[in-house]
Amino acid sequence: MLFLGLIIIPNTLLGAVITFSGSLLYEAYAEVEQPFNLSLMTDQQLGGLLLWVLGDMMSIIAAGILMVMWYQHEEAKDQLDVASGKVESLEPDGEHICQYYLTEGAAPHLIRPQRHKPH
Repeated sequence: MLFLGLIIIPNTLLGAVITFSGSLLYEAYAEVEQPFNLSLMTDQQLGGLLLWVLGDMMSIIAAGILMVMWYQHEEAKDQLDVASGKVESLEPDGEHICQYYLTEGAAPHLIRPQRHKPH
C-alpha cells in the first residue's frame, strides 16, 4: 500500500516540472511537424498535465482497488471467526469495541480484537 502512495511522488514532480517549465525542455522537438497546430510550449504543458493528472489518477485508482480488496479480505476473516466460534459477534457495543483476547494455543504476540453483542 505504501508503495502505491510513494509511486505518485516522482510522477507528480516530473509532471509539474514539465508543465510549469518556462522554456522548452526538448529543443529537437521544434523541428517536428505539429499535427494540431499547437505552439511547442502549449504542447509541452499539455504533455506535462497528461503525465501528472492521468498518471496520478491511475495510481490512486489502483490504491483504491487494493484498499477495497483488503477490506473485503478482513471482513471475510471476521465472518470466519464468528462461524468458528472464536468471536461472539461482529457488532460493537460501544463499551467493548477493542477488547482483546488470545485464541487457543496462540502465542502472546498474536492478539486479535474481539467484538461483542450488547448485553
